[in-house]
Amino acid sequence: MSWIEILLGVVLLISAIAIILVVLLQEAKQQDPGSLTGGNSGTFFSQNESLSVDSFMAKWTKRISILFFTLVVVLNIISFALNKQKSEEKSDASGGSTASQADSADSSKQDNNS
Repeated sequence: MSWIEILLGVVLLISAIAIILVVLLQEAKQQDPGSLTGGNSGTFFSQNESLSVDSFMAKWTKRISILFFTLVVVLNIISFALNKQKSEEKSDASGGSTASQADSADSSKQDNNS
């Protein structure tokens, strides 16, 4: 594993824990019977909902979720690219030794024919 994979893995783990904590800290959104008939529509809470703690937590849940899924995609792309590069290096190394063995076999045949 490269250092970038380790770093992104640690950030991914921290963001996963942050998502769990932020979601657990949010209050459940339960509707009371008055909300069905349009009651409580002009309360102080509904007018200042954008300034509430619930709104703050909802915004951070969205931000951390976007970070989490972006990190997952980036980490998979980097991991795929590094694995592909390693497999190409292995095939080049094994292919190069096979070619040199074939060259030495051809040269030994030419020596025997002479």
